[in-house]
Amino acid sequence: INAEYMGKKKRAHFFSGWVSLSLERRMLTVDPFANSPHYRIQSWRLLADLEYGDCNKMTYGQIQEQNPELWSLLAKGQYFQAFPRGESPHILVNRLEPLLLAMESSPIPTLIVVSPSVARALISYLKDLLPEQCMRVHIPRHTVLE
Repeated sequence: INAEYMGKKKRAHFFSGWVSLSLERRMLTVDPFANSPHYRIQSWRLLADLEYGDCNKMTYGQIQEQNPELWSLLAKGQYFQAFPRGESPHILVNRLEPLLLAMESSPIPTLIVVSPSVARALISYLKDLLPEQCMRVHIPRHTVLE
């Protein structure tokens, strides 16, 4: 974004950064921008990762080994299947709805730093996919998507 464009738009910020409070490394990603007057960084509780409940901190291999019934449902891409004492992708997508509305109405570009599960939901929305398809969206790790 060039200075002439910003002058015409009379905006104080070049972009806005949104990040989840849940993991310190996400905050570290936006930290270089935090002290600049040109960037506005906001923390959104809505951007928290999918709540894995009893499966928190387990790998998919461990879930498959310890809970084969749950694994078979997850492997089939069950959109409404919640993790025990956790969330389903359906709950996550509904939780993100207010954020999606804010994102669409933002007058400046927005950098969003999130977990892969939240990124899948956001990208599926932006690609105009059905919410049920969000689990199949491939999100490369450590990548900036435009």
